[in-house]
Amino acid sequence: RVELESASTSYIRTKAKGKCQIVLLHGFDSSVFEFRRLLPQLETRQIPTYALDLLDSGFSTSRNKISKETKRKQIAEFIDFAAKETNAKHTILVGASLGGAAATDLAVNGDKLSTTLS
Repeated sequence: RVELESASTSYIRTKAKGKCQIVLLHGFDSSVFEFRRLLPQLETRQIPTYALDLLDSGFSTSRNKISKETKRKQIAEFIDFAAKETNAKHTILVGASLGGAAATDLAVNGDKLSTTLS
């Protein structure tokens, strides 16, 4: 769990470090457990990967009223938090179902919120 400005965010991760990281966003009515079989596979390939619990699902909690902007900010803040941990310069954002919609929303509407999303 990490305490971000926008939310208290639960996550799981691989231990790898590198110049490019992957951030996974789960689908509707799910949590980081959606990626419980994928993360060990990425770990064996030494790929820095994080899966975070989105607001309204899983174990993350918001400090404010939940809105599209709050969710967008949570993801952007988390990407920057993860990049500091892994020394990543770039982030690949991958989403399943609702997570894909959240990734697209961030790329279209909030790309300036994160320093490594490209």
